[in-house]
Amino acid sequence: MKLNDFKLEVYFGKHEFSAPYLLAQSDCEAMTIKELLQMAGESSSEFLDTWLGYTEVSGHPILRKEISRLYSTVGEEDVLVHSGAEEAIFNFMNVFLQKGDHVICQFPVYQSLYEVANAIGCEVTRWELRRIGEEWSFDVDELKDLVRPETKLVVINNPNNPTGYLVPNRDLMKIASFTEERGIFVFSDEVYRGLELDQSVEKQKSFADISDNSLALGVMSKSYGLAGLRIGWVVSHNKSVLESMTRFKHYTTICNSAPSEYLAWKA
Repeated sequence: MKLNDFKLEVYFGKHEFSAPYLLAQSDCEAMTIKELLQMAGESSSEFLDTWLGYTEVSGHPILRKEISRLYSTVGEEDVLVHSGAEEAIFNFMNVFLQKGDHVICQFPVYQSLYEVANAIGCEVTRWELRRIGEEWSFDVDELKDLVRPETKLVVINNPNNPTGYLVPNRDLMKIASFTEERGIFVFSDEVYRGLELDQSVEKQKSFADISDNSLALGVMSKSYGLAGLRIGWVVSHNKSVLESMTRFKHYTTICNSAPSEYLAWKA
């Protein structure tokens, strides 16, 4: 596999830890381990007693149970924990896609959401967000025109990075109905879920809660400000996809950091 440079990460590599002021980040402000444990009402003694052996490949059962509570139809058996969101994206694309598959990806989005598929040899069609004045939107009906017989995957990012656009729940339902009818899988990057500014509007649904033919991505960085834990996850009712990703993980990280899983659970 030949991957192109990750332009955002190359930029951060030059400036992230040397610039006096950093306005390019997309996470909440981070905190120390001490501050996190104080917020959780925990002493440091339990953390210091954390066993530093291998952890379960799928993630600690307690952590998976806590993650499942973020969704309305998901159980801990539907959760697979990874080392950050990036590993989850990479692993999913590699187990689900093959050269020649057609992928439709919402755009603009985080580069790996289309770049990994491109490196595999898939043909990627961009489903463009349109800017009208100060607002962003996209045409759900346009998806029907982009689909081909060989279309295997639709990738969405909601809330969207970098525009902040929120796909209304009614449009999520339309996407779910359309893709299910045609047997097209949906990968939903939801790492910014929970950061919606206007809490008076209808709460954003996870795609995993409205379609069994999908997989949703979450992470401890964006909404939680705990990027240093390197804990991400996917949730899906599709057991075959989760099993394939678990087996692929045997060749990437195998398992997650035990201290990171403990702190993610407490967070």
